[in-house]
Amino acid sequence: MTKDQFLTELNSYLSVLKPEDRKNTIEFYEEYFEDAENEEAAIEELGSPKKLAEEIIDFHKASYKGENNQVVSQQFSQDDSISEIILNITAASVLIRVTQEEKIEYTTQNIADDDFSAKIENGKLIIKEKPVFFFSKKGFASFLENFNINTSFNAANREISINIPKNTNLVKLEFNSQMGSLKIEDVNIEIIEGYTTCGNFFGKRKFTQKNRL
Repeated sequence: MTKDQFLTELNSYLSVLKPEDRKNTIEFYEEYFEDAENEEAAIEELGSPKKLAEEIIDFHKASYKGENNQVVSQQFSQDDSISEIILNITAASVLIRVTQEEKIEYTTQNIADDDFSAKIENGKLIIKEKPVFFFSKKGFASFLENFNINTSFNAANREISINIPKNTNLVKLEFNSQMGSLKIEDVNIEIIEGYTTCGNFFGKRKFTQKNRL
């Protein structure tokens, strides 16, 4: 399969998308192939056009169907304690706050179960939101130029709230985000590090930020 055949096939599978979303997606992958050193290797990395199209359509379906108020809440065991939080976020707003409860709890809204995972491992709370696209650095920058987050995909409706017990002192918070935001309320944190490609960071005074995002 050649690059042109791949893009033609991908375009045909994306017929259910809005014309602007379909156009922006094809332009993104045209840019992706321009960045690639080897066309065959790039096609192998992307996989089948049909499978890729399914993932792209799934990415857009929340905004096409209107608001989804699905809320999922989960408590960890009272024996679980954390000293670090690691967040790998695709497109969600994250709130970390103190609670009077003795257990660590998280709540997600408008995020499918298959797109989210959370676990405590060796004192680290690790939360991952499934990446949606394969991004090259140049390609992602190009994608953002054409991508309207307010109309194409409403990240503000995708929420993750993390409630941690009072008097929990976090040694480190790592926040890596493509299109998400982070808000911290009254949490003691020694070190905050990571990156955000397209998002915001808010925090109250009860933490020390040694490394800027």
